[in-house]
Amino acid sequence: MWGIPWESARTQWYYVPNLFSTARILASWVPAYLLVTGTFDFWASLVVLGWFALISATDGVDGYLARKLNQRTAWGMFIDPLGDKLLVAFSILAILYVGWQAPYSWLLAITVWVIFAREFLLTAEIRRAQGGVVMKPTKLGKVKTAVQFVMIGTWFLFVPFAWWDTVRLVVLVATLVVTIWSWIQYRRLFVTAGRIRA
Repeated sequence: MWGIPWESARTQWYYVPNLFSTARILASWVPAYLLVTGTFDFWASLVVLGWFALISATDGVDGYLARKLNQRTAWGMFIDPLGDKLLVAFSILAILYVGWQAPYSWLLAITVWVIFAREFLLTAEIRRAQGGVVMKPTKLGKVKTAVQFVMIGTWFLFVPFAWWDTVRLVVLVATLVVTIWSWIQYRRLFVTAGRIRA
């Protein structure tokens, strides 16, 4: 059901890489909560950014451990990207909430819409085309996630100088381009190609 590898979840949930992915899922809301409920100054933003960096770092840790310990599982392939998506989703919604009057917030709103559209629409298409099979992320997909993490970091960090707005703009544009690019690639690889094989 829903392409969730229940048997792998039942028998392999306790594998160390899967525990890191699970921890990322459970903690994915923390940076967003701290941002929305905290004060908007440099030192408070460092705390938020620190929590986000700590949680997002588990994305590299679980992948490394899965390879090192030879513990690649279907459950891990399912919850690893799920943790990324939840962390990004909570974070960008919080950023949009607190930063809607900031410079380039209109571009932030567009980028947020594209990110959500890609995840919801693409996931639905892939599951229909591939029959719910968990797909291994491509290199571009990993780059997309990394760029989104960097973008979120620039908005979590409050720097009271005009040049920081330019940094945010550049990273926003890069995020928008890479997200759309990976959307096109995934549709070609996992949706269009799947239909052709069918």
